[in-house]
This record gives sequence, C-alpha cells and structure tokens, in this order.
Amino acid sequence: MASNPLTALSALGQSIWLDTIGRGLLTSGEFQRLIDEDGLRGVTSNPSIFEKAIVGSEDYDSAIRALAASGQDSAGIYEALVLEDIRRAADLLRPVYDRLEGADGFVSLEVSPRLARDTAASIAEARRLWQAVDRPNLMIKIPATAAGVPAIRQLLSEGINVNVTLLFGLARYREVVEACLGGLEARASAGAPIRGIASVASFFLSRIDTLLDPELEKQTRSGGARAVLARGLHGQVATACARAAYGIYEELFGGERYRALAAAGARTQRLLWASTSTKNPAYSDVKYVEALVYPTTINTLPLETIAAYRDHGRPQPPPERAIPEARELLERLPELGIDLEAAARRLEEGGVAKFVAALDQLLGVLERKRSAVLGRAPRGVAGGGARTANVAPRGFDTDRFCRTLAREAADAIVYADAAGRIRFWNQGAARIFGFAEGEALGQPLDIIIPERLRARHAAGYAQTMRTGKTRYGSGDVLAVPALRKDGSQISVEFTVLPFRDERGGMLGIAAILRDVTTRFEETKALRRELAAARGSAG
Repeated sequence: MASNPLTALSALGQSIWLDTIGRGLLTSGEFQRLIDEDGLRGVTSNPSIFEKAIVGSEDYDSAIRALAASGQDSAGIYEALVLEDIRRAADLLRPVYDRLEGADGFVSLEVSPRLARDTAASIAEARRLWQAVDRPNLMIKIPATAAGVPAIRQLLSEGINVNVTLLFGLARYREVVEACLGGLEARASAGAPIRGIASVASFFLSRIDTLLDPELEKQTRSGGARAVLARGLHGQVATACARAAYGIYEELFGGERYRALAAAGARTQRLLWASTSTKNPAYSDVKYVEALVYPTTINTLPLETIAAYRDHGRPQPPPERAIPEARELLERLPELGIDLEAAARRLEEGGVAKFVAALDQLLGVLERKRSAVLGRAPRGVAGGGARTANVAPRGFDTDRFCRTLAREAADAIVYADAAGRIRFWNQGAARIFGFAEGEALGQPLDIIIPERLRARHAAGYAQTMRTGKTRYGSGDVLAVPALRKDGSQISVEFTVLPFRDERGGMLGIAAILRDVTTRFEETKALRRELAAARGSAG
C-alpha cells in the first residue's frame, strides 16, 4: 500500500490541521477518519467557516428551530451552535492531545471580529469563551491587530491558549512573538506554571500573492529590467514571507530569553501557515504546502487541499538556502514600488472586514430562520416599505438562492456601512472595478470614486446616514463616472437600497452597479456625428 504523504509530514516535524469545521463533518465519522488515516492534529474555525457550514447545509436546522423556540435571539443561537461544534471537535482531538502531552490536538475558536480594535473587549470575550468551552485543548483566536497584540500577551499570562490570526507582515510577527514571550514571563514572575500553555501564530499566505500578483503582472508587461524582476517575483512573495517569518522564529526562539522560559517548561509559539488553498488556477494546488515543510510548524488545509496532497504531495524540507534567498527576494520589492508592510496592513484590515461581513450575514440568516419558527417578521428588515409574505415553493432554499445571486451576479453589488466602509463586495464588483474581495473589504468607497467627486459624495453620504433620506432610494437609476483599480475611469449606472435597524436608524447602503462605458462612449460618438451632420446641413 502506498504511503500517505500527509502522515509523512509529521516525520519532518510538521502538523496538519483542518481549515474547516461543520456539524456533518463531525458527526459523520469523516473528521475521525482524517485523524486516524491522515494524521490530522488540529482544526481551526472563523466566522467565514461557520457561515458556510451553517448557511450552506441543513445540518443545523433542527438545532436552530429548538434554540429559537427556547427564546434565544440570533446571537445566542449562533454561539450555541458554535460552542457545540467546538466541544465536539475538542473531544474528538483529545486523544491526540493526551498522546502528545499537550503538544498538539487543538481546536481554535475566534473572538468576534467586531472586537478586533478593542483590547479590553477582546480579553473579556476570550476569557468568557475559554470558560464556556471548558476544554484544555482549546485555543482562542485573537487577530494580530495593534489592539490584538496586548490582548495576546495578557491572555497567555493568564494561562489561556492563543491562536494569533490574520497575520500578514513580518514586523507585526515580531510584535506577536514579543507578546508571547512577555506573557509567559509575566506568568512565570507571578509564580504561576507555564508548562502546557500553547500558542500558534497564523501567517496568511495566498492572500498576499492575490493582492500583489496583479501589480507584478502589470510591471511584467511594461518591459525592461523592472519587467524581468517582476516576472521573477510573481507568485513568490507569499512563500518568501513565510520563509522569512520562519527565520525570525528560529532567531527569537533560539535565543537566551526563550531558553530561560523553556527551562521552566514553556513551549515555542509555533508558526501556522494559513490561507493555503491556491487562488490562481495556474499555480499548483499544493503550492503553499510543498514549499513550507519546516520543523515545529503547522499547515492548516481545507479538505480539497488535503485531498490533493494525499494524492500527489511530495514531503521534503526546503533547501538550506531557502530562508536567505527569501530575504533577498523581499528586499527587491521596493525596486518595484511595492511596500510589503503597507500591503500587510491593507490585508489585515480587509481580513477583519471579511470576517465581520460573514458574521453579519450569518446572523441575518439566523434571524430570518428564528423569525420563521416564531411566526413573525425578522428584525432589521432592509428599507421601510411593506413586507410581502414568503411564497417560495416548498423545498426552495431562499437563503441559498439570495446568497448565490448576490455573490455571483454579473453586476456589481456593494454594501457600505454607516462610516462608508465596504462590507460586501461580490464577484461582479471585482470584475468591474478590478479590486479582489480581500482588497476592497474594509476600504472606503473612495477607492471607486474619482478624486474630484469624493468630497461631494462624502458630504451626501454623511447626510443620508444622519437623516435617513436619500433621493436615490426609490428605484431611480443614476449614471456617474467611477474609478477602476488601474486608475482608468468608467461609466456606471446604479440603484441604491438603504439598510435600517428595527428603529429605522441607518445601518448602511447597498448599491447595484452596471458598467455602461461602452454604451456611454457610443452615445457620445453618435451625438458628435449628429452635431457634425447638423453643422454640415446648416
């Protein structure tokens, strides 16, 4: 029988964790099979994962009905569903945790992404979730934001296991390691044990290449020496960042400071490679696994990547020169005008926004299902007009239909919150404006508004948020110029839909936009021809 490449990774010092979770996966025996046959040693979760699991299946429907009937609101239903899945996964992984004496076998649960900029609230929620799950092999996920770093330090000092998430930059990674060491030192100084406390730092990969590859492709087409350099860097930046991060790991956890902690029983904060499914179909489907088989690391993979690596993975460590070569590669980026730390900040903000959007969407679906059980209209219905009865035919999944329509429509569908920050960005928007979802989420609407129009738009948007009134909310179609990522200007037609809370207060505005540049240019040309014809006739 052929050996399994996934289990071979453990011999090289790397653990495989699963980058998804779901009720059916846990109850069907599939999760246990992954542990037994593929050597799975952990699982991660986040709001996007739970949104797909709960909204995309019927596995939770009976539980949702029971929780709704018991009086739980949508937030309470969400937490009850999540906590049950997390406890189930922790219990299934407990034999791994015990066998490896607490070195592995963890399940991760994230604090609300809405708290990403609030240190005190993140700490409070982490403590609450830690107590609610009540499993030693739980990790609480804290984003690597400026506000998240001190929370990481505090939680580790209290003996709470931490998974640091949404980590994109090398400078921030150093801050995260400092927080880890500082938290353990504080706990040891207080006379508390540090043996058995676990932490990982989740470095996100494919999103880096997704953000930077378009710019590298653009410079490749420009010709000259810059084109040669850009061609050599294309598709390589994320892997180089990860390898450089591992070099930092070796440096900081190989020094005297950590050795003093290790003598008291501390473990290193392992690097975890996240966002490892390839987004570019031209790349290998195991690209972010093959290049990063380093000792004491974790690679967290979705089911498709696990299947791909099981089928054709080739476990082997990177070459000895990989880390210095990675540093050299990253040092060349400024020659192309690419600021890697600025890109990391952009990705961090977009990552938080994406998780907030997923959580908001999931809570909206749960509210509709809860209301259906209770026989009343859901809270927070968009707009202020009359509501119609649900007349969908039996067996028709309205939620899935609406979700698919919104995400995959050819027209751009964009939602911005009360502050004018983009919270929903569909495939049509990515096609029309050139910004990928991860680039757009969390950004101001200014990214698609020509500079000369931004002040007027901001004033009008702010007034609409204050007054709740917009002259474009009655189905009128407005034609305006808009801006693409490459700086080119296009013409769009759009309609808007205000979103309000149950008291009528403004939450934000959704817009449906269509690129009419070709038609606009043809109309202008026709008008010029008509004007010329009239001039000749006169």
